[in-house]
Amino acid sequence: YGYFYHTEYHDDRVSTFAEYLPAGIYEFTYRARSTTPGTYHHPAATAYEMYTPDISGHSSAGYLTIIPK
Repeated sequence: YGYFYHTEYHDDRVSTFAEYLPAGIYEFTYRARSTTPGTYHHPAATAYEMYTPDISGHSSAGYLTIIPK
């Protein structure tokens, strides 16, 4: 993933870390496993500097629909 040197996968989030990240638009892809069909609201992804949290960015929120096979 280019600038990201470490990634942590958790049940409720994915965290990535970078020493330096130039201004721009980035795309990060990961797999998720659905267990229950339905329509779910997902919050915006957020990014911020660990030691300067007032520098930040975010994606848009949205909805995800899981349909049974």
